[in-house]
Amino acid sequence: MEDNETVLAKWEVSRDHVLFVAIIVTFVLFFLFAFSFWAIYLFSKSTSIVFLVLPILLFLLFLAALPELFRSLRTAPQDAEIYITDKGVYRRQSQKEEYQVISWGQMSSYDMRYLATSSPLGKLFIRPTQFILKSKYEVDNFVVDAFGENVDILRSYLQDNNVPFGFLKNS
Repeated sequence: MEDNETVLAKWEVSRDHVLFVAIIVTFVLFFLFAFSFWAIYLFSKSTSIVFLVLPILLFLLFLAALPELFRSLRTAPQDAEIYITDKGVYRRQSQKEEYQVISWGQMSSYDMRYLATSSPLGKLFIRPTQFILKSKYEVDNFVVDAFGENVDILRSYLQDNNVPFGFLKNS
């Protein structure tokens, strides 16, 4: 990045943040199941099906959370710093000193990939929205991950600079 550039927006994307939330949600569901099973079946020695419904439901909820955990592990972004400047979009992986950059004039199109699921349980697991930025030169293409308000910020800057949207096919 050059010294005379104005940084319009900046954010960091961390793999650990996504994984931490996914593991905590899964652990809490497992703990609720284990505690209810211990309290109802082992501690009070109840064998009534009415009382055992709660551990059974919590176990099924825990089983439903496992695929969401694996999706979060698979879609967790790489650690990176994203900069939007008056000249383009920069991406720097946290372990490297070099930047990937596409200037606004070289950007040919962009598309978005939503990694979040629509299930009620899936809403507990945070996942990034991926922006696939395409340059006129194939070697300059890269993916930018964004969360929350950064999705709107990046999209508005792309629209302000008249970057065409949409090249991915729905599959």
